[in-house]
Amino acid sequence: MAKKDVCVFCGKELSVFSSSLIGCGKTNQITCRDCVKKLTEISEVERCRLALDSGRAIDTDRIQAFLEEQERQERARPCCLRCRARMRVGDQIEVDISPIANPITDILNGHYLPLVPAYCDQCGKVEFFLPEHIKRRQTEGKTWEDGKNACSNGL
Repeated sequence: MAKKDVCVFCGKELSVFSSSLIGCGKTNQITCRDCVKKLTEISEVERCRLALDSGRAIDTDRIQAFLEEQERQERARPCCLRCRARMRVGDQIEVDISPIANPITDILNGHYLPLVPAYCDQCGKVEFFLPEHIKRRQTEGKTWEDGKNACSNGL
């Protein structure tokens, strides 16, 4: 007798026609249609945690590695100086500095300063960072946990 598949999230036995797959930490998890409806409304990180907590997850090592990478990326995000929440980092922009530029900077750098904006969803503050600083923190795995810049949520 063939082994029946079960929903990773609720444990319900599934037939071939009642099962679905849902992405979870660079893996596909077998799930029932009821769970798919609920799981598409939450983040992939939350789905991964639910799959691991169920004890029925497929390829737990890959899911765990995905969660660790997501946490590392979360820690690389700057903290808001006003409310200490994590900020979302935007795409690089070029700011026209010609009104404040002098002849020397015009020759050396042109009129544009590359900046990376960071937005705080909690209080609305916007900060700007030099692109090299953000890239260096992300590639070196540095966090914003040093002293007064520590985020209040501990991540």
